[in-house]
Amino acid sequence: MRWHASVFCPPAGVIVPRVMEYALPAEPLPYNLEKAKQLLAEAGYPNGFDVGELTPIPPFFTVGEAVLNSLQAIGIRVRMRTMERATFLTAWREKQLTGTRL
Repeated sequence: MRWHASVFCPPAGVIVPRVMEYALPAEPLPYNLEKAKQLLAEAGYPNGFDVGELTPIPPFFTVGEAVLNSLQAIGIRVRMRTMERATFLTAWREKQLTGTRL
């Protein structure tokens, strides 16, 4: 019998499978796009704003894309800048990265 990963670790707010001893029983945060847009408008940004660049730590580009898509869905404009690992680490060490790092 083959087991699927979701049997042992269904989507949750933590990465530790629920079946493991001492796992924190945390539920995922709700995804509420309309509430996020409302909060952004209440903060004085009804049309969103530009935050510049998001540079994910290599090789976690898919996580960066997920964050970028979630931010853009509510009107926060951001561009993703990908780099090879050695280039990223050199730029980070020399404090040449601007914008947000993930």
